[in-house]
Amino acid sequence: MRSALTIMLVAMIATGMASAQERPFLSYQGDVEALTKSTATILAADETELVAGLVPGDRKDQANASALAATENLFKLVETTDDGAARARALVILRTICAPLLDATDDALRAQITENGAQDASNLAMRDFTWDLARIWRLSADQAAAHKCAVILQRLAQVMPTWPLVTREGELKDQDDEAQRRAWDANGLWGGWFVSDVYDGLPVVRAFDLIYDSGAMQDLGALELIDRDLIRYIPEHYFERPVDMGNITHYLLKSLPLYGMALPEPRYVHIAVQRYRWLINAVYYSDGFWHEGSPAYHKDITGGLTRNVPAVTRGYSDPPGYTSDIDLPRYDDLDLATEYARQHTRMWDALKKLTFPNKDYAKLHDATYPHGAWWDDRPTEAAPRILGAMGHAILGTNPDPDQAELHLHYSGTHGHEHHDALSIIFFARNRELLSETKYRVPDGWSSTREWQTMTAGHNTVVIDETEQQTRFPDASHRRPITEADAMDGIPNWRYRDGGHGNTLNDPKLRCYAPDWDPVQVVEAEAERAWFPDPEIYRRTMALVHVDEHQVYAVDIFRVRGGATHDWMLHGCLQNPYELSVSPSLAATDGTVHKYLDGLRTGDASDGWTATFEYEQGAASTTHMLPQPDSTLIVGRGPAMRHAGYADFIDVRRESAESVFVAVHDAWEGEPNVLSIEAVDWGGALDVGLRVHLANGMTDLILSSGDSGLFAEQTTADGITFAGRFAHVRYDADSPVHAYGVDATRLTVGETDLRGPGWYEGEVTATRRTEAGAEVDAFETNAPLPAGLEGRCLVVDLGGTLTQAFMIDRVEPTAAGALIHSLDEPGVEIRGDLIKMMYYPGWGIPRPARFHIADTLLWQAD
Repeated sequence: MRSALTIMLVAMIATGMASAQERPFLSYQGDVEALTKSTATILAADETELVAGLVPGDRKDQANASALAATENLFKLVETTDDGAARARALVILRTICAPLLDATDDALRAQITENGAQDASNLAMRDFTWDLARIWRLSADQAAAHKCAVILQRLAQVMPTWPLVTREGELKDQDDEAQRRAWDANGLWGGWFVSDVYDGLPVVRAFDLIYDSGAMQDLGALELIDRDLIRYIPEHYFERPVDMGNITHYLLKSLPLYGMALPEPRYVHIAVQRYRWLINAVYYSDGFWHEGSPAYHKDITGGLTRNVPAVTRGYSDPPGYTSDIDLPRYDDLDLATEYARQHTRMWDALKKLTFPNKDYAKLHDATYPHGAWWDDRPTEAAPRILGAMGHAILGTNPDPDQAELHLHYSGTHGHEHHDALSIIFFARNRELLSETKYRVPDGWSSTREWQTMTAGHNTVVIDETEQQTRFPDASHRRPITEADAMDGIPNWRYRDGGHGNTLNDPKLRCYAPDWDPVQVVEAEAERAWFPDPEIYRRTMALVHVDEHQVYAVDIFRVRGGATHDWMLHGCLQNPYELSVSPSLAATDGTVHKYLDGLRTGDASDGWTATFEYEQGAASTTHMLPQPDSTLIVGRGPAMRHAGYADFIDVRRESAESVFVAVHDAWEGEPNVLSIEAVDWGGALDVGLRVHLANGMTDLILSSGDSGLFAEQTTADGITFAGRFAHVRYDADSPVHAYGVDATRLTVGETDLRGPGWYEGEVTATRRTEAGAEVDAFETNAPLPAGLEGRCLVVDLGGTLTQAFMIDRVEPTAAGALIHSLDEPGVEIRGDLIKMMYYPGWGIPRPARFHIADTLLWQAD
């Protein structure tokens, strides 16, 4: 354990530094308008009725909850404006609830604080009462209240160093128990998860600060004891654990500076700000998203880091003459909000990219449903956007009321993950027509945590009825952390080598082409999501305009590897739906994927359709091309977003290689897609299909299964194509448009489109405004044409990861070109290494090669 003498000396020195300041050192002021509004109801209440409704001596009683919450703002209003009515009302509430303590003897107070720690609820209650008693003194100069508060603080300081730690199972552990100290789920001094210990101790910190000038602690001869064995003891106990940078670390960072200011102990402020800086880089992706990929956890910690921590530390200055070797030598008028404004904006913008047109948000990985995006304005026009480091691409089009979005999720598993690589969401007509799942399962529901996260519960493909890998994958999918992975000035954080920085199962983006609004394309591969790896696990998606109002989605899933492939599909899980399918089905015994029962099966080899219909609003119909030896399975499974069940589709194919080709039609009133048919074109993995539309148009879609160069191939009716993806629209026999992605040639009738196909080269250097450059850009020695605005730069980092960046413009240079990025580049080229400046912070051997998809486009006059 720590040296008590050392702590005492530090305390005395720090206190001496601040002796000229006026207490309280902590500020309780706030916005007058907001405080006035929030306290209007409690001030207008009848005092007699208010007091009659309170329960003296029990802070936890529900009857006291709203009054105590209101008292927080009443106290702030007094501190800000010296409002007399607010003072009187706050005192009435606090004196009523604290009445048994105000009437108790010192010995009676001490007797309620035991040596049993969190085993005894009275210990936690007395902790919280110190804050109430301190406010009574602050509001009324009631010396008796200050004395009672000091007695409690003294007793807590006497017993806390010997308190046992109480595990979640109720076992008692010594504070020096190393296993308990290192356990990820260990409880702390106050009986909750240890990561909240410092935050949970704030009542005693604030009480210490408020009653300091009363002299009550000094009169008891307890000031140094309380300083050393209570106020400092709480954070020092926390520091005995490894450096933690988890998703609720912001509770520490917004609390620890208050300890530092109240004592005062500048070291605590410096530790908090240092860890704050670490968090921004070490566990956020360069695109601004929290590394776990969960928007719910992203929102929580981002709110803490961008709002609460900067607010607590705003304007802080170290005592005169103080220097630190922890972070900067000293702080003078600290302003984290200004210093990190660019990162803060990026972090919120990353979350806002997931906001649906109905102001809900995409529930990726562990994300609560329902939970609206209250932090964002409702989008009025859908647009394509990408989280190019986290791994989530969105194709979007149309203004209200026709907004439509197609999401392809291709992130890895880095905490709070679902096993959902290459899953999709289709949003149109104000609904998730093909939806995600959710996080926790309410009591009494038929679902389970296992089912909520399972691969089969998502709109993706299952191989051999197994699961995609978690954050603890096979050893071949974990990256040993080496010296090359050290981040500048940041230590290896806890669990960096345990699933939060060493998992190597991220999918890779192959192409993102959203630059022509009527047809937008994305393609990604995720072989590493599995063990053993399949040879191919790849999905190609396109969002296609039917007309200026309606859309459909093209969905091509290629799999090679394993012996059984299950293509999974479900509708909008929060809304009960009726599912109808075109093949005749027969009841079948058993279950599939553990959770699907009530099975009905039919032959899907000749193609099929399925329609998800709801009581109101839009519906969706899925058309799938024929594929030999396919079985359509409809099973009943837990609906995940409501308490009952829903029908799930499973197209099963017993084969080493499958190509699932579907079109998802979003419609309201009448369908847009009448039928689809296969077009003979290319090899086994190449796809050709025609889509027959209700408006009389016909679309031809060609998608290459090649991994590298695309060979020229010609359809039976004379369409020649060499590229990744093509879309040709006909009105009767007349072409309306022809569009190709990564295409060197597309010939339709007498129209012969040719182009470079794509642009590739090596990134030789980066420029980062966060490192002092004037622009964010990638340097290359490859010649590139000017322009390319709105294209996507896909960068392959040494064959290890891919990351994507939207291009602002390309500037040809004498040495090659400068690719100006709308996004933070996130990496630096350092000698033979590609050094990642954000999560996961790896140093990857060069080269960093890029791919920019070119497009071919012809439209009829």
